[in-house]
Amino acid sequence: MTLDTAHIHDQNTILEIIDIYHHFIPVVHLSAKNETGHHLPLDQDCIEVASLLKVKNWQGTIILEYLPWHHYRVADDIQALDRFLFHDEPVTIIPPDNKYKDRPDCWGYCPSPYR
Repeated sequence: MTLDTAHIHDQNTILEIIDIYHHFIPVVHLSAKNETGHHLPLDQDCIEVASLLKVKNWQGTIILEYLPWHHYRVADDIQALDRFLFHDEPVTIIPPDNKYKDRPDCWGYCPSPYR
């Protein structure tokens, strides 16, 4: 089973699913959501999910699933998750923006302005 966090609107439900079924979840699609959309870059709820997976000693694959205009954030967010999961470093949450929404030429990987 793949757990797609962007399509479950209640954070407590996501955490309950992980708590009960983590042994049966090989893949987690991780992305944030808000009242206006989903497939957004990491937020505190995503970090809470990653933290529970870590506590459960989960050994699966996390896929960051972002809207195309947020793809420029993927590389930095992967590094932040790596530092959090394997080196116990805190994650700085950067609010999502839509600066590339109307620029399809920048969809996909663009160098991050946060480096």
